[in-house]
Amino acid sequence: MAGMLVTPRTMRLSRGQLAAIAVAAVACGFGLVYLLATAEFAPDHGLWIAADLVIGFGFVGAGLFAWYRNPCNRTGVLMVATGFAWYLSLLERTEPSLLFSIGFALDNLYVGPAVHLLLAYPSGRLESRIDRALVICTYATVTLGFVPVALFVSPEAYGCVGCPDNVFLLQNEPSFGDTWLDVLSAIGIVVPLTVVARLAQRWRRASRPLRRTVTPVFVAGAVLMTTLATLLAIVLLVGSTELADVFFYSSLPPLALVPFLFLAGLARGRMLRGRGLGRLVRRLGASLERGELRAALAEALGDPSVEIAYWLPDSRQYVDAEGHPLELPAPDSGRSVTEVDREGRRIAAIAHDPTLLDDRERVREAGAAAALAL
Repeated sequence: MAGMLVTPRTMRLSRGQLAAIAVAAVACGFGLVYLLATAEFAPDHGLWIAADLVIGFGFVGAGLFAWYRNPCNRTGVLMVATGFAWYLSLLERTEPSLLFSIGFALDNLYVGPAVHLLLAYPSGRLESRIDRALVICTYATVTLGFVPVALFVSPEAYGCVGCPDNVFLLQNEPSFGDTWLDVLSAIGIVVPLTVVARLAQRWRRASRPLRRTVTPVFVAGAVLMTTLATLLAIVLLVGSTELADVFFYSSLPPLALVPFLFLAGLARGRMLRGRGLGRLVRRLGASLERGELRAALAEALGDPSVEIAYWLPDSRQYVDAEGHPLELPAPDSGRSVTEVDREGRRIAAIAHDPTLLDDRERVREAGAAAALAL
């Protein structure tokens, strides 16, 4: 007997491939330690070395763990992408001219996958048109939007005295640069605040178990987005780079917390579901009725929205506990389905909150235990 998960297309990598990504991340992280420590023009060496290691290793490490555990969920991929994008942004604080120029052009690249991660969390999918539009706008802004900056804005326009040469600079155009940077700043205010509004909206609509999962990450993400919007508003309206730097430094802690809050949520969910599974097995020994089985599964998985659909092979349809025909949730319904079989024969399906896919082993175990009672 086993449970079969109905999930999106897999993005599975072998252990060797995941290990290669981990090795690359370690090499990038420690390579940046040397480059950051030897960059004479850049201040706060210790702070940026710590940010390099904590943020970079945090996102890549947590992302690889999530990717390995659930390759059907793109959350892990997005976390890994955020970590490597963070490494690229730090090149702006290194001495070699080419590396500095790449970092100057991609200074805000990490914001793209970070926004994508927040709007797709925890399912790994963007669930609405506005979310997709926000992600596309963010990626376009932090990539194509900064091409004119790299070509026509001198680093001195940012107040970077003594910086290495920008090898991509064609001609310094101060007036154009100021106008273009103002446009980017305006976009950088609207998009993060809209992301915060979407996080709040999704939290209000979330089920109780989903809220338990997303609240820490959503709070950290909302603080990060609000801080970024505030510093850009200061640059645009006040023009104080010193005050903007304060808010930029303030954005680092919530950014660094996201992967660790994600891991803490996984650990808490596994612990609670592990306890619930033990209670479920004990209750199954009492010969539960079908209606009571649904309540026992809901308690075991920590998801009060759990539904059990019973398979009738003669009519080839699912029914509820009272025998009424029941349709399984569609793939884009915001629900997930685990099919339950026994000795190769389908007997039921469990519809549940998609956050349980992050602990699919527990769902399979609960489905297998439930099969004993069906």
